[in-house]
Amino acid sequence: MKAMHKLIRNGCLLMSGTVLILLLTESAGVRVDFLTKQFCTGACWAAPITNGPICEANSAIIGSPGHTVAYTIDVGGNAKTLVCCDGRGYNDQQEEQWYGIDCAYDTLRNFVPWGSVAAIPAIRCYGTPFGSALKFRCG
Repeated sequence: MKAMHKLIRNGCLLMSGTVLILLLTESAGVRVDFLTKQFCTGACWAAPITNGPICEANSAIIGSPGHTVAYTIDVGGNAKTLVCCDGRGYNDQQEEQWYGIDCAYDTLRNFVPWGSVAAIPAIRCYGTPFGSALKFRCG
């Protein structure tokens, strides 16, 4: 229930590759729009040497049995920083787990288990030897 409350508060749900955007208004109730979109997005900071903050995406994903989430992370700048990231996922007991995505100088890509969970994808990353700004997509 806590995850669903956060989904509605943040205003977006990603369901089977289609975003259900809930535009909540204080006085008029709820307006629902359907848009085709294949991924959620976010931005993050990879701190030097140690994990930076947990950065959540701009929308949530509602999974199903066996569902996986693809993360693609683009490293900003040209300082030759090696960035390593973990992605939020869920095990068979629907418990949050952090799964290694990859380490790279430019683009990181991988899938993590998601299953039958409604939640917001997130990443946490670190850079070596420097920190770096990141942009990510998930879906």
